[in-house]
Amino acid sequence: GLVVFINSFVSKWSAYLVDGYWPRLVFDYILMLCWSIPMYILSIILCLSWYQEIACGACIMLDRRPRVPPGAMDKWKRLLESIGDEIYRLLVIIMFLVGCKVLQYIPGMFGMPYLGDALYFVSLCWSTSLYAFEYVWAYIGWTADEKLNFFETRWTYFAGFGAPLTVVTFNMSVFAGAALYASAIPFLIIS
Repeated sequence: GLVVFINSFVSKWSAYLVDGYWPRLVFDYILMLCWSIPMYILSIILCLSWYQEIACGACIMLDRRPRVPPGAMDKWKRLLESIGDEIYRLLVIIMFLVGCKVLQYIPGMFGMPYLGDALYFVSLCWSTSLYAFEYVWAYIGWTADEKLNFFETRWTYFAGFGAPLTVVTFNMSVFAGAALYASAIPFLIIS
């Protein structure tokens, strides 16, 4: 949220600081490269850590225990496993979002653009709920087959679970939508 606020504040004041179209454009790109993108990447890294801690706390409160107790592994193995989980989670979400975009554009090629938008929306709902549930599943220690089986048998629930956040962020700008998304995901993880 802070990144979006500062970006909009500085971008608005850049019109007064820098005169002319090209200097302002250069100033905006320098701002984006030196401030927006690094802060966005830093916030993603921090959020990934916080989301996992929130999922662990929620599982402890709900008395869900991991298959391998956290103290059973040494510190480095746990670190490597968490890095592997984050990379796996990132790849799954990226592939899912690429699939969402493909689903959005293919029906439009055949004269059915609204069907593509509907498929895109439902896919984003699934992506949102998978992202929220993935942290709990990683803590519990589920395998990819268990996660997929659980999702396949409850796909309607997952579409409905992710719908409220998807409705709110569907037509927002990328940074504003990402900021709201990052703020709301902890509540989805807890629920």
